[in-house]
Order: sequence, then structure tokens, then C-alpha cells
Amino acid sequence: ITITAVGNGTANSNNSYGLFVTNSGVISTVDGTLNILGVGGGSGSGVKNYGVVIDGDSTLVTTTGTGNIIINGTGGGVTGDGNNGVTISNAATVQTTGGSITITGLGGSSTGDDNYGVSIGDTAASFVTALGTGTITINGTGGGSSNSGSDRGVSISNSSIVSTVNGTLGITGIGGGHGSGASNIGAQINGAGTFVKTTGTGNITISGTGGNASGSAGSDIGIKVDFGGGVLTTGGG
Repeated sequence: ITITAVGNGTANSNNSYGLFVTNSGVISTVDGTLNILGVGGGSGSGVKNYGVVIDGDSTLVTTTGTGNIIINGTGGGVTGDGNNGVTISNAATVQTTGGSITITGLGGSSTGDDNYGVSIGDTAASFVTALGTGTITINGTGGGSSNSGSDRGVSISNSSIVSTVNGTLGITGIGGGHGSGASNIGAQINGAGTFVKTTGTGNITISGTGGNASGSAGSDIGIKVDFGGGVLTTGGG
């Protein structure tokens, strides 16, 4: 399955998502590759023009057998806030039973703040899971322009869990931001019950680079694990 979706919108439009999977929606394959590409739209001061949104309890993107999942999202927007590349939120799940999951997100180039590359758990705990020997790779780059700030590369929060069993788990986050914008964190694991973990022999690699290297603000941290968030291996990985 290949899905390509591009958001639109005029004036100061909000929520002009590329792909929106919600309200118990399911996208599923068996042994095949599931390839998703979403580009957010929006215009003017519009906010939350996400590239790909997977949202809500019982909302599921999954492959069984050897099927792989590939998700690529780019945020839209011009001057508004919160134009994420990929957002997985409100108890949604992305899962494979033995294949690989690759999620790549680029925050929108808006002058507003909070243009995340990949956000998992935007408003409530969400889950990215690979069973068996399945692997997970997450690459997120924050957006932003002018004096944009808080443009995180990868954000995992609100008791969300990203996990494998015996497969490798890799996260690479690069903060965005520009000018006087601050707090452009590369990768953040935030909040009690929020975990990046392997439960078998899988290894974890996390790389984070703070953004806005030429800017005038601070707190552009590479990797931040805080408020009870954690990185765990519990089975020998």
C-alpha cells in the first residue's frame, strides 16, 4: 500500500493535514510494505498544519508478518505555530509484528514556534511498537524560520512508549529554530511513564543535536530526558 496526501488551505487556515487517520481508523497490510507520505498545507497564521496525523484510541497503522511501515511527513504553515511533520497522538498505535518501522518527520518552515519533526504523544499516551525481531527507526528534524523557537526534532511525551523486543531501536533528532528562538531540542523523552525501551536483545541508539546553532537564544539541547521519562533495556540489549 502506498498513500500520498497533500494538505491545502487558504487565508489563515488551520489543521490542513496531509494525511489524517483518526476515530478508530485502521491502515493495515500483511507481509507487504505500507508507505505513507504526507505534506501539510495551511497559509498565513494558520496552526497545526501537520504532514501526517495518526490520532485517537483504537486508531491503528499496522503490518503483520514481515511487512514494513514507512511514514514520511513534512509540516506546512507560514507564520502559525505547531506545524509538525508527523504526529502520533491520543492513544494511537503504530505497530509491526516482525518488520521494520521507519518514521521520518520535518517540521514546517513557519516563523511560529513548536514545529516538531516527529511528535509521539502530543496530547495523550501513544505507542510505536515492533514485536519479535522488528526494528524501529525514527528521524526527526525541527522546522522554523525567522525567530522561531521550541522546534524539536523528536518529542516523545505523555506516558507514550516506543519499544522493540529483539530488534534495534534508533532515534535521531535534530532541533530546528532560528534567530532569537530558544529551546530547539534535538530529542526529548518527557514525562512520567514515557519510555524508549527494548524488552529482549534489542539495542537502543539515540542521537540528538540541538538546533539554531547560529541563533542568539539558548537551551538548544541535544538530548533531554526529564520529568520521569526513561530509556530502558530489560532483556539483555
